[in-house]
Amino acid sequence: IYDPTDIEKDYFKKLSTTYFLLFALKNEPRIVEYFNSMASKLVLYIGSDLIIKALSEYHLPTSGQMITNALKIIKESGAQLIISEPAFEEIFTHIHASVLEFENYYAPVEMEIDEDFVPYIDRILIRSYFYAKLGLNVRGRPPKGWRSYIGQFCSYSDIRQKGNREGLRHYICDHFGMEFESKADMLRAVDRDELGSLTLAVAAARSQRNSEERRWLLAFNDALHILRIYAKRRASADNVSPNPFGYRTWWVTHEQAVQRAVVTSLGGGRPRAIMRPEFLLNYIALLPSKQNVIESFKHIFPTILGVSLSHKAPSRMIKSVLIAAREAVSVDNSRAKALLNEFSNKLKSDTMRTYEHKVEAPH
Repeated sequence: IYDPTDIEKDYFKKLSTTYFLLFALKNEPRIVEYFNSMASKLVLYIGSDLIIKALSEYHLPTSGQMITNALKIIKESGAQLIISEPAFEEIFTHIHASVLEFENYYAPVEMEIDEDFVPYIDRILIRSYFYAKLGLNVRGRPPKGWRSYIGQFCSYSDIRQKGNREGLRHYICDHFGMEFESKADMLRAVDRDELGSLTLAVAAARSQRNSEERRWLLAFNDALHILRIYAKRRASADNVSPNPFGYRTWWVTHEQAVQRAVVTSLGGGRPRAIMRPEFLLNYIALLPSKQNVIESFKHIFPTILGVSLSHKAPSRMIKSVLIAAREAVSVDNSRAKALLNEFSNKLKSDTMRTYEHKVEAPH
């Protein structure tokens, strides 16, 4: 160490580069601990778009149920998952529309639909049904028919006739470990003037593909979710005291027009309320356990694998880590905690980030 040879210097350089590589890959016990601790503090309102995608994963192999597994891991980590009544109504309406569309367009030609045609079906549940029925990437037995496929989640007749909703609600809450929050409880906590103003802004920002009535209903639901997040943060003094984990309460959805509408309607000073689903997937659900990290360190340092890995670390990445490390040690603990808070919130809501794993519809 004090008087190394050129060969030893080269070896130490490769070893340190390997550490940077693993650090950048989040394979470091303290980073794992940080995100695991963050997960246990989260209060998440799950968007209807995520739950519909999760339902469509029903027949996929367990390892392929990306959204379902992510929600399960987040729940087991200690997070509180909430499905609101407006989100549930959107799910019920979506399934009802899928049932009618299937009966009107697909049922008469069901026997003629083959593997080549399925990717062009725009309704995610109908598309998933045909993939399962044709035995494509499916676990267990394929569904016997469309009715039995829908019957896995709720009563077909209840959905078809827009009848009892309790069966579907109970299934979703139990299957995904969610709590239900009524629309009345949400409305009691929000400012009605702000709700009206934000609804107008969201409706203007939304696409015109839905009917006028549907567009306004979805805009109202979006605005209500945003304002409910703000209200819940205020009620729980969320992020008032310094903490390195940022806000606890978020709405998890792929909706993007809503945040722009918040700036238009309520001004630019409001913090973001929408969490990208990819954040949960990439930074929490797919994290290794701390024990796995310790084992990987034990087997990689120092080995031929560790040295060979170092060739894969670009110098630009190493320099950026060094710069960040220099900035980190230049501030005291209070400032460091505040910076972590800011970075945490930005990471959760970053819509421009390119993620390695993306939440997409099955198939």
